[in-house]
Amino acid sequence: MDRAAGTDVVRIGAWSRSVMRGGQAAVDHCGPATLMWGPWPPADPGNHSATWLAGHSNCGFGWWATLPVGTEVTLSGPQGDATYVVFDRAWVPRKSGSAEGLIHDLTLQTCEGRGTSLVYAARIR
Repeated sequence: MDRAAGTDVVRIGAWSRSVMRGGQAAVDHCGPATLMWGPWPPADPGNHSATWLAGHSNCGFGWWATLPVGTEVTLSGPQGDATYVVFDRAWVPRKSGSAEGLIHDLTLQTCEGRGTSLVYAARIR
């Protein structure tokens, strides 16, 4: 079920941003983080489907590319919280194309230089 922007939030340390389901047009809007694909945790804590959030670097999401391994990321919504820990980062030399094989438990995507930065996090609670 999709909820209105502002009821779902991504938190990293003291930083937070509302989350809204959408596609490239939502990312280009430069507002909330965009839930590009997957379920919104913690709708089903036993569900290990991948969740993919995206935001443009020039819209306040660029620092995602430098999140250190071990950083906690919390997704909060009306059904509770889900916490993840960053375990890896990747960079692909393109800003479009298929995401097949690139999306894992939780992926945070932002532009970095002439490519795309992907930050991978695993659910811990």
